[in-house]
Amino acid sequence: MIENEIKNENYIIAIEHLLAEYYNNGKDTDILEIVNNILSNSQIANFFTDNNFKQTNEILTSAGYIQIDRRPKENKIGIAEFPIVGENNNYSSIRAIEITEGKNNTDIESKIDNKEELFNALKFIEDEIQKNILDNDGKTRDLTILNWGKIIGIRQHLLSNTKHVPKNNNFKINGTSLHFAAVVALVSKILNLPINSNYIFTGAVNPNGVSGKIGDIDKKIQLILKERPLTQKIIIPSKSLFTDAEQKIIVSSDKFIEVKDVFQLIEKTFDKNLKDLTKLDLNARKNLGRARIWAEFFGNKEINFINNNSNITENKNVIVLHFIRPEDDPTAFKIFPIERVYHEIYNSVPNFIIFEGSVANHYTGQLISSNQYRQFDAIFGVRLGRSPEVIVFAAPRGSNLMGYNCTFF
Repeated sequence: MIENEIKNENYIIAIEHLLAEYYNNGKDTDILEIVNNILSNSQIANFFTDNNFKQTNEILTSAGYIQIDRRPKENKIGIAEFPIVGENNNYSSIRAIEITEGKNNTDIESKIDNKEELFNALKFIEDEIQKNILDNDGKTRDLTILNWGKIIGIRQHLLSNTKHVPKNNNFKINGTSLHFAAVVALVSKILNLPINSNYIFTGAVNPNGVSGKIGDIDKKIQLILKERPLTQKIIIPSKSLFTDAEQKIIVSSDKFIEVKDVFQLIEKTFDKNLKDLTKLDLNARKNLGRARIWAEFFGNKEINFINNNSNITENKNVIVLHFIRPEDDPTAFKIFPIERVYHEIYNSVPNFIIFEGSVANHYTGQLISSNQYRQFDAIFGVRLGRSPEVIVFAAPRGSNLMGYNCTFF
């Protein structure tokens, strides 16, 4: 029983059982050592109420252990907790989903089933963030493209690297109720926003961003109240999705916060709506994600293109977009929807696109000749080093500008 509770990270229940065993077995000090080791973990200690923590500390100090001091609770970035209940109630636990930076793809931990549904929920909110990123004055002057890999994992067992870590900690998360936690963890990670550590999330997200029904809400509530007694908000889907009996439980406490979609979920978590959260100054926009791309929007310019071999010139009025490669990531250029993003944000499409440095062949090849960007009507140029000149390396069919250059910088 105790081993299972520790395995499931139900530490308050585990310590209750340990102390009961301690008194029933003639005050076995080996049992108190386990209690002491669990409570010494500052993150675990912060799950307890002040009174419960004080009482447990008194038992330990009376047996000769040094008093444990709690550190202030920290709000985390990219980490959000959610309850799970196993089939036939044989597995109940509060876990945390954690989003960290990866290489180029979205990698979802093997413990999580229903990966496609989770990926779609995260893709929806990432697209919404992308569409809403603006200057902090509310006017878009450039373009910041989210373009980074991420790892969606389950937080490491809090007793890892101790002798109390369970030998077999294999489990699966089968449902979709972790979606709420995953969405707020992603928003937190992208926008560098802390999540209140006293918030618990349980809810599914449909592909259109609307909240979806979840099961076992009564058992999840019991677990939250037992293992997270300091919880301030339990954020759930609209109560209309639940049974009459479940609705009675929901209305019985002011801790429950109902949300109908991801936009309400974000606002209830971060106390601002998505549009306000994504108004960022230039420095903040440049530093979104590990492999972000920042593009400076110059608008309409009259450009004189020159063929150095024949001295032929051609003047064109173009809409200029200048992509800047992040200095810390030479692999930052990937495929992304320039045309679609600009239709949504600017109602105008740039047709002279400038890159810094070398350009990967697969990138430009895909962008110019494949998928929805086939025959994309734009001129592509590259600036090498600090040169003020831009050399045209791709142009629309029928254009003679290939190999021409212009002085732009």
